[in-house]
Amino acid sequence: MQLFYKHKDGTIRHQDNNGSKWGKQSAAIITPKNDSGLAAIGWVPTTGVRVYTVSDDNILMETAWNSTAQVWNTYPIPGELDPPIAGSHLTAYTWLSGTRVNIRLYYQGEDGYIREGAYTTGSNASNAWTRGAAPSIQDFPRARNGTGLAVVTFPFTSELEAKLYYQSTEGKLMSYDYRPAGSFDESWQRASVDHGVVPDRAQITAVINRSANLTLRVYFTQDDKLQEIFWKPKGGWRKASTLIAAAARGVATISYTDDVKVFFQYRTEYLSTGLKPDSK
Repeated sequence: MQLFYKHKDGTIRHQDNNGSKWGKQSAAIITPKNDSGLAAIGWVPTTGVRVYTVSDDNILMETAWNSTAQVWNTYPIPGELDPPIAGSHLTAYTWLSGTRVNIRLYYQGEDGYIREGAYTTGSNASNAWTRGAAPSIQDFPRARNGTGLAVVTFPFTSELEAKLYYQSTEGKLMSYDYRPAGSFDESWQRASVDHGVVPDRAQITAVINRSANLTLRVYFTQDDKLQEIFWKPKGGWRKASTLIAAAARGVATISYTDDVKVFFQYRTEYLSTGLKPDSK
């Protein structure tokens, strides 16, 4: 398991966990813009790893681990993608189609609409990033400026299903749901579930756990407390009790060895070592 975070000096670093203990903090791998979001994905442990940030020039950047040379390489994502709004959060996920790697990156554009960047290895000669499948910018939701963003796979009826969580222009926690179908409009649907109002610019994170019944958990911070809502096939959505107080806005989750770990920043500026929620 690798945990990526922004160090107090502004650089992006990571720490690795081998299942029993945490290793040392890494050296800096990139220095992004001060208000840059951060997203990381992986499909092969320690080799298929990508980190996404925003540069001082407001360009989306991809940092990839070169396992042969043992170095991090950083590249600008091509200019077909629109620039992000100042302080945009970033979120990404990946899946495999045979030998092809598919990546989707989500961020908020300067007009408030959420954008999708798409990449598939072998899709063309240059393996280029594209704007995704949306026919127009307005086909993705418009969100409150500075919205938290969290995309999570949700294999309920299809392994390719996903949910994208964001804060609506009304301030509510909403999801934009993907289920493969014949057209974009059939594939992407705005969920009708109302999760209520969340704080402006609150970080949002989501994770699934398949160890028993499929469980979807969504976390956000509110009034300096880490909050959780969760969904199960039997019972639907429920709101859990407050997990912990004195939490800053940064929060991330991972499903790891059949457990869910929640990482967040204490108000003391120290990172947690991973909170395990109750199975409920």
